[in-house]
Amino acid sequence: MSISAPTSGTKFRFEWSDITFFNLVTDSDDKLTLESVPSPAAPKNYVVEPPGANRSLRIKYTGAGYDGIKIKTCGFLPGSTGGMKILHYKDDGTSEYLKSVSEGDEEYALDMADADHCVTGLSGSNSLFSLVAPLSKYDNAGPVVDFRIQDVFEAGGETYISSSSPVELAAEDRSSNTFALAGVASTYYQLDAEPAPALYNEPFRLGEGAHSIYYYAIDKIDNLGEGRTAQLRVDGTPPGSALKLNGLPITPGATVYAATEDLITLAATDTISNGITSGLATTYFLVDVSPEDCEYAEWAGGGINGMGSCENSFYSAPFNLPVGWHTIYYQSVDNVGNREAGRSAFVTVSDKNTAPQESALRAAQFYKRISESLKNTQGGSGGTAGKSKVPAPENNVPRAEQRQGQIPQGPRRW
Repeated sequence: MSISAPTSGTKFRFEWSDITFFNLVTDSDDKLTLESVPSPAAPKNYVVEPPGANRSLRIKYTGAGYDGIKIKTCGFLPGSTGGMKILHYKDDGTSEYLKSVSEGDEEYALDMADADHCVTGLSGSNSLFSLVAPLSKYDNAGPVVDFRIQDVFEAGGETYISSSSPVELAAEDRSSNTFALAGVASTYYQLDAEPAPALYNEPFRLGEGAHSIYYYAIDKIDNLGEGRTAQLRVDGTPPGSALKLNGLPITPGATVYAATEDLITLAATDTISNGITSGLATTYFLVDVSPEDCEYAEWAGGGINGMGSCENSFYSAPFNLPVGWHTIYYQSVDNVGNREAGRSAFVTVSDKNTAPQESALRAAQFYKRISESLKNTQGGSGGTAGKSKVPAPENNVPRAEQRQGQIPQGPRRW
C-alpha cells in the first residue's frame, strides 16, 4: 500500500490477511509504503502473532512527516490479547519488545483495553515492527513421551522386552498450531520404588524381572505433559535346546552313531527366570553346512528333506539322515530376541543292514588311521614332517557328500 505524505491525524485502514511484519518506507516521490517482510525471530517464549480472519489494521499519523505512527490492529477474540507485545527493530539492527502499558505513556506503547478488542501500538519512527504473543497463547499443552524399544513382545496383556534392549524415551512437543511450539525442555522417569524421578539423558537397560516405569516431560514454557506408567516384564535368559536321537539326548559336541531309520528331534524350552519367561519363538538347525557358510549371500546348500539348509533353517519336524558323516548345528531364540549360544553334534549314519557294533568298529578304525597320519606330520617314524594325507574311508563306510562351489561373497545371517 502506497500513500502520499500524510499530515498529522491522517487515518488509513485495510484488511489484514497475510501481513505479519511491517516496514514503513518512503520512495523517491515522497510516498509512504507499508510492506510485509519476512518476520525476524521472536523473543524467547514469544511467537509472531499470525494473521487471522476478519482482522483489520488501522494506521494513524500523529506526528510530523513519517514519525509518530499509531497502529491499531482489531478483530481479536475477547481475552485473546493478553500478554501481547510490540516487537520493534531499531535503526542499529537491535530489537526490543515492550511491556503492556497505557496508550501514550511511552514512545512505544501497547493498549489492550480497547472495547473493540484491538491492540494499539505507537511507534516513534517508521522502523520494522510486528505484534508478538506469548507462546502460552497457542501452546498450552505439555510434551508427549513415547517408548521406543526393540523386540517388544505382547501376550496375555503383558509387555515383554529383553534385558539387552535399550529403553528410549522420545518426547515431542505437539500442538494444533505448529508455528507456536515451545519445544521439549526435560524428560523424567521414575523406576519401580525409587524415591524421586530422575532426569532422562540417554537410553538405559533394565535387569531381568518385573518393572514399573512412570515418565513425563516438560516444555520450555513449563507446560507439564501427561504422566504415563508402563509395566514391563524383562526377560534376560535365552532358551535351551536339546538334540535327541530316538528320544535320547545327544551331548553337545559329541559324536554318535545312528542308522538311517533312526529319528532325530530337537526339543527347546524357555525356562522361567526371576519369574519371567517370554516364551520360545523359533528353533534353527543346519545339517552339513555351518552358520558361517550361511553368512554369505551366494552360499547355498546343506539340509535334509527341505529343512536344515541356508535357505530354510527353521526346525519344524523330526528327521532322518542318510548314510554318511553329518554335522548338525542348532540354536533357539525366545520372543524378545534372547539367542541361545550355537551348539553342534556329529552323527555317523550307516544303513539298517549294518550292525551297530560293526559301524562303531569301522568308525574307530578310521579315526585311528587319522590319528596315526597326524603323528606322521610331526616327524614320527615312517612319515615325512609337514606332510600328511587323510585316508579315505573304506568303501562300506562312506562320507557325506561334499558340496563343491565358489568362494562365498557377502554376509547373510543364519
